Amino acid sequence: MGCGSSAPKSPTEIRLEKALKRKRIELQEEAELAKKGAVAGGKPHVPLTLESIIMKFLKVKHAIVVMKDTFAANTQTDGTLNFDGLVKAMAILHGSMTKNDIRLLFDFVDLDDSKSIEMKEFLVALAVGHCLDMVPEVVGEATMQRQKDTNVVAPAPIAVVSPENSKIAKEIAEMLDLIVGAWILFDSKGKGYIEKTAIAAVMGDAGGTGRVKNKGTGSAMGDEKMKQMDIDNGGTVDFAEFVFSFASWVDIEEDEE
Repeated sequence: MGCGSSAPKSPTEIRLEKALKRKRIELQEEAELAKKGAVAGGKPHVPLTLESIIMKFLKVKHAIVVMKDTFAANTQTDGTLNFDGLVKAMAILHGSMTKNDIRLLFDFVDLDDSKSIEMKEFLVALAVGHCLDMVPEVVGEATMQRQKDTNVVAPAPIAVVSPENSKIAKEIAEMLDLIVGAWILFDSKGKGYIEKTAIAAVMGDAGGTGRVKNKGTGSAMGDEKMKQMDIDNGGTVDFAEFVFSFASWVDIEEDEE
């Protein structure tokens, strides 16, 4: 990891930074519209806050179930995905990814270089892939024809886009957009990494409410969250570390009732 380190950045990191920059500009424009009281689709623009993101996240539980089911259906006996498992999982959620792109995602999210990924790392793969316009996508007839003509992953057993499949794809995209929005709240200056001061500021504004479990605000909360989020103890938190941690905040690994 270590977006804030001096180590050379991988092509995936560079692409991700550009994608997040574009998303940051979009959210800043929406924030300006919210300040002006602008209306879109009959509804006023609402400023993005951590609390609003957490609350919205609770409304996309179906997307979480789909994500978890897709992961579970392709795991090894130890409950993790190897590369082939990720290929199969991505084919279900996105039928037109090349194996090379999936390899880039796998290497990027295999945080401990174990050659297998856990469910939280799978979420990171989806989030990164979503930022790079890779996932999710319901497999349709046009995609399936393109797969026949190019060297891509075999399509999932979904022949055409149905209303239900379209709804699932939209929900997964919404879930991933919320995660990206949360990242941008913390990395408001576009540094490409999060520092403890930014964590303290955002968590203080949130007041420890919603599904963010730890109480308290300000510097104390910043210290606590920094310890949780800085997986490699590098002193900063990069996008992969943030998504990995965000999964814990919203109890994404808990079994659905």
